[in-house]
Amino acid sequence: MAAVVLSTVFVLLAALVSKTGAWSVSCSNPYSQCYGQLQTCPANCAQWCEVDCTTCNVQCACDKPGAVCQDPRFIGGDGVMFYFHGEKDKDFCIVSDPALHINAHFIGKRGSGMTRDFTWVQSLGIMFGSRTLYIGAQTVGTWDNHVDALSLSFDGQPLLLPPRVNATLEFPDAGLQIVRVEGKNAVTVEVPHLHSTNQPDTTPCSSSTPRFSSSFCRIQIRAMQVKGSFKLEAHVVPITKQESRIHNYDITAENCFAHLELNFQFFNLSTEVNGILGQTYVPGYKSPVKVGVPMPIMGGDESYVSSALFQTDCAVSKFGATPSGQTIRQAASASCGNARPLLSPLISSHFAPFLPLSKPAIRPPRVQSMLLPSSVVDLP
Repeated sequence: MAAVVLSTVFVLLAALVSKTGAWSVSCSNPYSQCYGQLQTCPANCAQWCEVDCTTCNVQCACDKPGAVCQDPRFIGGDGVMFYFHGEKDKDFCIVSDPALHINAHFIGKRGSGMTRDFTWVQSLGIMFGSRTLYIGAQTVGTWDNHVDALSLSFDGQPLLLPPRVNATLEFPDAGLQIVRVEGKNAVTVEVPHLHSTNQPDTTPCSSSTPRFSSSFCRIQIRAMQVKGSFKLEAHVVPITKQESRIHNYDITAENCFAHLELNFQFFNLSTEVNGILGQTYVPGYKSPVKVGVPMPIMGGDESYVSSALFQTDCAVSKFGATPSGQTIRQAASASCGNARPLLSPLISSHFAPFLPLSKPAIRPPRVQSMLLPSSVVDLP
């Protein structure tokens, strides 16, 4: 069973909800001058904000680099904000790197008199090595904050995450950790350490090594060195009546278009990284969007469309490619986080999620018996 270590230095704590519905957050780094001081989230991000323990300022998570929110509104790794509308009921690659590929499934509807769809990110298909992770928002009619509309599956098996703050699922053989940051509808996902060698591994699967399918035995594979792949926070949110009225979404009681709002952190991406969001992390990247206009649009839909959520066949795909050896290091946000304790699992030494020789045609998740991780931990 994996050990769980609670980071004690740079931690953010969301504790209270005011009468207006806005969260109060504080910095819990005892060395910060604003340690323990409650601050209210701004109106435009009343239930998802953070305190920077260095500046003591409150900031909206959807305004940080790596954010994907609203009608998809991206904040690139270069800090530039842009929209990518795509098309409803299609899948688009938002990050594609030799060791990591992330597709997003768009839902939406076309308003009266519109020439394009209103779109939102309904789910993610995340592929790292030979593993697959699904994160999605369920279809909801009338939104209820007390009902969990978040769906998770790993390697095609649905996951059950207890509806308690800090409830944790860990998969040491994959380096994967999933933690609830709220009792419902919000999680952090982290693959803190991906490590593999450049040599084929023909070691047979050990009976003591957790595995979910014989296909994951390590046989004649080629891989690369990747350390600290990614971390993301995902919230399921509805389109509110106010948003519908302001933007003319014309949302009805049959479907509130529950969707994901996301913030990513990437570590050691290769310089070949591509995708709607991924390309913005390449050093020297120059955004093609018109900066300064009210709604800068990223075009080129045909370059990013994938045939399915767990396919890596978009035109700019880099998944499984031989990397150049150069990596992009993004510093961890030591003084600001996700309004919940940051957790660091101890990954078992035998972990090695390897890349295949060619791009796999990975099947989407199937509803099977409930998958139990190697450890389920509740933290105080």
